[in-house]
Amino acid sequence: RDSRLYFEYLGMFAPQTLVTKSKFREYLDTLPKVLVVAEKPSVAEKLAMVLSNNSARKRRGVSRGCPVFEFAQHFGPAGEKCTYRVTSTIGHVLSLTFYDQKNIRDP
Repeated sequence: RDSRLYFEYLGMFAPQTLVTKSKFREYLDTLPKVLVVAEKPSVAEKLAMVLSNNSARKRRGVSRGCPVFEFAQHFGPAGEKCTYRVTSTIGHVLSLTFYDQKNIRDP
């Protein structure tokens, strides 16, 4: 019964209004990116919260075990405001080699 009411409620809206990104996400997508990779998920969360003064937003990454924390803040080396994406690894890191940009998925 509840799910039927929910779908009836959604039917009142145009499809394009249900699929749009949040304003925050659209804003982050316009800024240059800074990727921070931590040793494990708990460390990534702590780093993100410290760097963002507890304002980082958590979203699911490619792997359920490695969430991505996002926030916007000034990045000194770039000299401008950037989107920080803090994530982590699971398992063992055997190499620090970065591959060609076309082979890397956005976390």
